[in-house]
Amino acid sequence: KFPWTGGSAAVLKINNPSAVTGSAAYLDLAPSSVSGLVDHAYIGAISNASDIPSIIIGTRTGVTAWSERMRIDPNGYVGIGTAAPGKRLEVRDPSPAADGGIIKIANDADTGSNTTFSGLYLGSPFGDDYAVGKKVVSGTSYFQVRDVAGGEMMTIDSSGKVGIGTGATTPRVSLDILATDAMVLPAGTTGQRPAGVNGMIRYNSANGKFEG
Repeated sequence: KFPWTGGSAAVLKINNPSAVTGSAAYLDLAPSSVSGLVDHAYIGAISNASDIPSIIIGTRTGVTAWSERMRIDPNGYVGIGTAAPGKRLEVRDPSPAADGGIIKIANDADTGSNTTFSGLYLGSPFGDDYAVGKKVVSGTSYFQVRDVAGGEMMTIDSSGKVGIGTGATTPRVSLDILATDAMVLPAGTTGQRPAGVNGMIRYNSANGKFEG
């Protein structure tokens, strides 16, 4: 039974009596595969100097080889692909992905003919919340930053065109700013002007003129 008040459910206890930091207790899960071999996966706990164990999950990758897949450390930090997570969730992949991605977030409601959004919601108890992710309109994808109400603050289309401002959902040129105020350009003296750069625009603070 659980040792704390109110615990009345039966439990299975696996104990390693070794009083050494790093000692472990595991539960081996061994289903048979279609090839007739026995696969192995494990879940266990490893002792730490803090007297709060780490929880680990792993699999057997060879006859005598085992690989840890996930760990929850004494602070509650979760690591996937790492045994030493430095944040609440840290994911690492030793092999470079061709598309540069490690974590995938998808919206299964996408049919190719409707509008969907999938992404990360960034929130806190105070201040404004935002969402960062992918909008799909009838099969066309956009990268977006949104406010808490779903207002589209920034959009990047598949050709790299950038739209800034609520409603700038389909940028018409490389940089499309939908606003009524102004845009502040880099300002500096003639001596600070970059050399050998074509197509730039800046404000010369020495003579009070725009220059390119």
